[in-house]
Order: sequence, then C-alpha cells, then structure tokens
Amino acid sequence: MMFSGSDGGGGSLAKQIITGRWFMVFASFLIMSASGATYMFGLYYADIKSSLGYDQTTLNLLSFFKDLGANVGILSGLINESFANTGALVTCVKNFPESRGVMLGLLKGFVGLGGAIITQIYHAVYGDDSKSLILFMGWLPAVISFVFLRTIRIMKVIRQANELKIFYSFLYISLDLDGFLMIIIIIEEEGNFTRGEYGGSAVAVVILLFLPVAVVIKEENVLWKRKKQQLDNSPPLELVTQPPPPMAATSTQEDKDISCWRNIFKPPNIGDDYTILQALFSIDMLILFLATICGVGGTLTAIDNLGQIALGRVRRHGEDVNCIGKECFRMAFIIIAAVTLLGAIFSIILVVRTRKFYQSDIYKKFREEEKALETEMATARGADGG
Repeated sequence: MMFSGSDGGGGSLAKQIITGRWFMVFASFLIMSASGATYMFGLYYADIKSSLGYDQTTLNLLSFFKDLGANVGILSGLINESFANTGALVTCVKNFPESRGVMLGLLKGFVGLGGAIITQIYHAVYGDDSKSLILFMGWLPAVISFVFLRTIRIMKVIRQANELKIFYSFLYISLDLDGFLMIIIIIEEEGNFTRGEYGGSAVAVVILLFLPVAVVIKEENVLWKRKKQQLDNSPPLELVTQPPPPMAATSTQEDKDISCWRNIFKPPNIGDDYTILQALFSIDMLILFLATICGVGGTLTAIDNLGQIALGRVRRHGEDVNCIGKECFRMAFIIIAAVTLLGAIFSIILVVRTRKFYQSDIYKKFREEEKALETEMATARGADGG
C-alpha cells in the first residue's frame, strides 16, 4: 500500500519527505509538545502574584479564565489552542482514520510531556529567571506553529500495511523521552543544577524529541522507492474520451442556506460528518461537552495549583494563612472528585448511546474510500505511462 503525495509520485526524496504524511505526524508532535505550555501555570504564578499584587483568590480567577479561554473561548482559544487541537490533532485523525486511537494517544502524550520539555529548555536558556518563562511560552508555540503551517494539511491517503508498527516506533521513542525526563527531574530535585548541566539535559531532550525524524525518513524512503518502481513498471493505458454527462441543476446559495438551517435538528447518522450547527444542537455533543468539562476541569484545577500544593500554603484576600498537611486542599479535592465522578456518569451515558455504532464495522467507509482512491491512482499512473 502507498499513499498519494503532493507530487503524484515524482520528485526527489527530500520532497517526498517534506510533503509526506509521516513528516506531518512529526510536525504535529512538535506542535502538541509546544501546546503543553498551558499546563505550566504553577511555575510562574508567583511572579504574577508578586508583580501585580494579586491575592490567591484573584490568581485562581485568572487561572480559571486562562483555562476557560483556551478550551471554550473564541479569541483567546484561537490564540492558545486552536491550531494545536483543531489544526494538528484533527488533521492527523483525518489522515489516519483507521489508526485514530493510537494517533490521539500519541498526540495527547506529547501534550503531557510538553511542560517538562519546555521547562528543560527554559532552564538551559534563561536559568532560573521565571519571568522570562512567560515570554518564552508566548513566542515558542507561535514560532513552531508558523514553521509547520503548510505541513499540517489533509491528504488523500491509502493505509499502509505496517502503519500500526510505525506508530509503535513513535511510541517507543516517546517512552524513552518520558523516562529520561522523569530521571532528570528527580536528579534536579536532589541537587542544584548548574546552567551547563541544564544545557546538557536540554540537548538530550531535543535529540530525543527529534528522533522520530529517523523513522520518518526511513518510511518515506521506502514509499518513494515503491512509487518510482510502480511508475517505471506501469504499462501504457489506452484512454477513450467520452463527452461529460450533463450537469444537474445546482441550487442557489439561498437554497443552500435554507437547507443548512432546516437540517439543524436533523443530524446525520453517528460517524458521519456534522455541520457546526448540527453539532451545537446535538444531544451526543452536549453529553460529550459535559463529560469533558467535568473531567478536564478537575485536572486543570489540580495542575494550576501544584505550586500551592507543594508549598502547603494558601492565601485568603491577600493574607498569608499557614496551612500544613492534608487539611489544606481536602475540601477542594473532594469537590474535584465529585465533579469527576459526575463526568464519568456522563461518559457512561455516551457509551450507552453510541455502543451500537462502535459494535459495527466503523472502518468500512474508510476502506471503501481507500479502494476508490487506489483505482483513481492506478488510472492516473496508466495515463502518465501512456
């Protein structure tokens, strides 16, 4: 099996690599890693508190709207999360429809590693200047997204036989990176690292982060050689031209708009593409939204307050109140646990509503599309050979 590249099978190996979908996966890894900066609030909250004179209540409000804007808001969401979660993640799922599960797991795994990766690079570049971390988090994700802006795109693809094996290779590399970060963080906590030692650890992290490029080059090289061989061995194909069939009358833009509005409460079958309006008024989407809010909300609350948890101190209206031990956050985590349980209930409801769909052959549509694409590509190669 092969996939259709942007050059239709010709061109150099370098072009094959840059325009191939495996390089697109690697670019998505970098973008998702950079988007993990949103989970680093606990590293710089103290600077915001001291420089702006915020008390803990105001700081909690700030962190709440930070997470709300990134996940629900429009303008702030577009700035922080849209390209990573919509551009990179959804595009990868579209390009690997039959491997969407492992694809989502890998991408979200790199988001989780993103905070540790950026922390190592930040210490190597800025030392312990936590105020510079805010600027670093501002420009790094934007630069990475801009560099790979043309790389992230939906392609016409045919599934490779060894596709899952390639994803396992990426998984093993990410586990190596995860293990190295865990070990180096433990070592850093035990002793005071110098600027040079942070630099060495940052170099190792970057090498492991870019190691998937080796897998990309290997796989794209195999595909490139296979394409060349198929082009060389393609027999000439005699083409018979026929007049095109008469075009059906197209509806006006006004009819399309009316049809779009009329279909708001008539969603397609589960698994088919929804319009934005259909998704907004879908019961399944509402349940998914509630489950996500309950699950992700508790996680983000805990992450944003890790610094406070480590210090074992809380503030009320600008005053320091000593708080030692489990009493500090007992009530907060009881509430988080209760909300998370509510999210689990919503998830169970969604499972019940969609169980028939997932018990069916959910990949049948994608296999039919791949078969049609294979036929189209074979016809194109024959035309080029003739």
